[in-house]
Amino acid sequence: MESMIERGKIKFKELVLIMFIFFYITNVINVGTYLPFVILPFILVYLVNSKIGLQQMSIIFFSIMFAISLYLYHQSTIGTIIMQLTFPICFYVLGNILAKNDPLYKKTYTTLMVVIGSATIFGLACVVKTINLYGNVDGASVALNGRSVLTPWGGGAITATGLNTYMSLGLSLLPIVFIKGNRKLRLISFLFFLVTAYCTILMGNRTGILVAAISIVVSMALSGKASIKKLFGILILCGIGATTARVFMSAFGDSLLLSRLQSMDNLHDPRFDAWKAVFWGMFKYPMGGKQTVLIDVNYAHNMWLDVAYEAGIAPFLLLLLFTVLSIKSVLKFRKSSFPTQLKLLILCLFTAFLVVSFFEPILEGWFYFFNIFCLVAGMVSRLVIQNRDPLVVNEQTEIKIPRIVFSMRSKLLITSFTLLMASSITCITYMLIV
Repeated sequence: MESMIERGKIKFKELVLIMFIFFYITNVINVGTYLPFVILPFILVYLVNSKIGLQQMSIIFFSIMFAISLYLYHQSTIGTIIMQLTFPICFYVLGNILAKNDPLYKKTYTTLMVVIGSATIFGLACVVKTINLYGNVDGASVALNGRSVLTPWGGGAITATGLNTYMSLGLSLLPIVFIKGNRKLRLISFLFFLVTAYCTILMGNRTGILVAAISIVVSMALSGKASIKKLFGILILCGIGATTARVFMSAFGDSLLLSRLQSMDNLHDPRFDAWKAVFWGMFKYPMGGKQTVLIDVNYAHNMWLDVAYEAGIAPFLLLLLFTVLSIKSVLKFRKSSFPTQLKLLILCLFTAFLVVSFFEPILEGWFYFFNIFCLVAGMVSRLVIQNRDPLVVNEQTEIKIPRIVFSMRSKLLITSFTLLMASSITCITYMLIV
């Protein structure tokens, strides 16, 4: 029992990796997006000494082929191509590392909530800064030439569509509030949901509403603890919430989300035309290269079809294989003996990833979102393997390093030095790439 508790603790080096994830998602001082370059050498060493399964192989080959296609068609800068080549693999392996030897799932819960919290905090900071500067969304739309928000670190704006990628993870957490379990997790999930719902309504993001609704349906359909009583409870609560929101909107002015929902014409959405054109164009132009003609849009607004549009059938099939294998891992995870809250958390996150990826150009505009998907997929894969065979908790052949015990002061000095070196390397990398 003692050894299990010891293995359940978050080690110092693992805490550093989790902080790297926070800095990456929030893009701290506009260089956080380059931080994976700092840990990339260690990830590659770990990968070389690992057994590579089909799921991991699919993401490796996809990244290689997609990066080569971008280079051959001159569709990105060299720096971006290097990121496309290395970051998805890096985050998948990082997920494997963080979920390893975690019998109490403390690291898993912590990592997942840091991911959601980082995205929520960044999105909220963008909205608050924009509203403080321009007064309201309408003023910001005029000044920024569309529904956009300013980033907290300066240096530009992101569209409401991009903001939705940050908000979607928190929006998917509503079902967790209604499942018995850890009260802290339920409370944090509820707070994240409230913040992301507020930002979604304020910015008029329709996809966010779809994420929240589908996460409820998926959780009720796949959660072992679902019941008719809970279903009616959630539906009643959603009805009360929708009614309250409508009254609030009517009393305090027009809502951007309400007006966009009322003006929505699903049958004539240009994205649907783009999906059709890219799907059939994939067979006409199997090597990609953006040769299919799109009307009114620059992308297919679907992660998988965008890959086919840019890079051709082969990377499209590899990405599809990776997605299918990831979903298969989640279904195995659901059937295994994991805590109900953890199962539901994974289901909600995967729902958000898939719904947003289905409607947005993720790899072209919001690459970080795909990397986080790879991180969670890597964690789920590792947890499933360990649950299937508890003796195989250390599948990787690790490089043995003598254990050295540091004092708290030494740890603080090492942490400060590490962060200083990471910042220096990141700045140098940023200058070389940009």
